[in-house]
Amino acid sequence: MSNRCLVLKKHKNYKTSPWKNGLGLTSEVEIFPEGSDFSKSDFLWRLSSAKIRESSSFSSFPGYDRLLVLIQGQGVLLNGNHLAPLVPFFFKVKHRSNVSSLPKRFLIWVFFLKEVKSLRK
Repeated sequence: MSNRCLVLKKHKNYKTSPWKNGLGLTSEVEIFPEGSDFSKSDFLWRLSSAKIRESSSFSSFPGYDRLLVLIQGQGVLLNGNHLAPLVPFFFKVKHRSNVSSLPKRFLIWVFFLKEVKSLRK
C-alpha cells in the first residue's frame, strides 16, 4: 500500500458527472484507490460534492453506505429526517431514499464500501 495523502484540488479540477437518476450533478473531489471509476463502483471510498436542484430519490449504490453533510442552506429532509447544517448524517440506502429540499442546497458526500468500516482498529 502506498503512502498517499489527500491533495486538495481546485473546484475546476473536480471530475463532474450526472447523477444516476439524471436529476443533478456530482463533483468528485477524490476517489480511492487512484484510478477507480465511480460509474463502475470499483472504489473503496469517494469524496464528492453536489447541489440539490429539486426533491428526488437517491440513486442506489449496492454495497456502499453514505455519510452526508449539508454545507450550505437549510430545509433538507432525508426520508423525513431534518438535516442540520454541518452535522454529519450517516445512512444506508437499502430501499428507496427520498430527499426533499428547497433548491440549491450544497452537500458533501462520502461513499464507502461496507467492508471498509470493519477495517477500523
